[in-house]
Amino acid sequence: MLRPLHLIAAVLAVSATLLPPAAAAEVMDRVAAVVNHEAIPLSELNRRWLATHGVAGAPATRDALLTRLIEVTLEKQRAADLGIAPGPTEVDDTVSGIMADNGIPSLDALSAALAQDGRSLAEFRDEVTTQITLFRLVQREVAARIRLTEQALREYYDAHPDQFSQPARVHVRQIFVQHPPDDADAARTMATLRARITGRDTFLEAEKGLAGQPGIQVGALGALGRGEMMPELEQVLFALPEGGVSEPLPLPGGTALFLVDRLEGGAPPPFEAALDRVRELATAAETERRMADWLAALKANAHIEIRDLGPEPS
Repeated sequence: MLRPLHLIAAVLAVSATLLPPAAAAEVMDRVAAVVNHEAIPLSELNRRWLATHGVAGAPATRDALLTRLIEVTLEKQRAADLGIAPGPTEVDDTVSGIMADNGIPSLDALSAALAQDGRSLAEFRDEVTTQITLFRLVQREVAARIRLTEQALREYYDAHPDQFSQPARVHVRQIFVQHPPDDADAARTMATLRARITGRDTFLEAEKGLAGQPGIQVGALGALGRGEMMPELEQVLFALPEGGVSEPLPLPGGTALFLVDRLEGGAPPPFEAALDRVRELATAAETERRMADWLAALKANAHIEIRDLGPEPS
């Protein structure tokens, strides 16, 4: 269960690229923040900022990054108080899983890949250890305490229908008659044909009678979604009910009649059919909400001192 979390963590983990020696020496003894008994060095903040600035999903500002580092420090301190860090065997197993998921054949190959990011295998193992520890912490302190009632799940389902709906698609059949532009006879022929068609059965009968005639194309077009056809055709087809037949529609090269043979998607499935997905998404949303409250409580009960950060490194 931990492996996907750590695969993401491995991909997004902050690179350990060092500042240039002069810059590192300049900030070596400066502190960005103090969290209870633990200092966050300014050099570490700046190193991470340089490594992650502009990366998708990373904090947008250095202040936001510092806030996250403070939160992680508090989380690690809480985990240490609870004694929930993983043992070496669990870390080994997780590292092996990351290697397998990424097609890395050996520890030597992993070390070489990490070295390209300026990281060592020992640093990577520390990152994995931290991720396992924080996952356990969230499970124990937040997720394990969530018990959503059926009423809460139904309320989430009703409030988020788009999360459970499949994109609407129409299964379409056509009768397309080729003719020159502004052909009055063809227009009258298509109008007469449309008048004879009252629904699916008569459309299929007309298809059968016209199949194989020169300049006429009949049959199924398959399932079409929004954005997969000309806008004017999309407007017509998605306005029709299942079994509905369009009026003659001028198209490049001729005129067509369309049958909406079947509709799919659009509306969400019944609550009971979507229950597993509802529970998954509702629990994730509730975990995120409670996580914010839990972190706020950790901060409120901690000594946090933020120092002058100086200018951003470049």
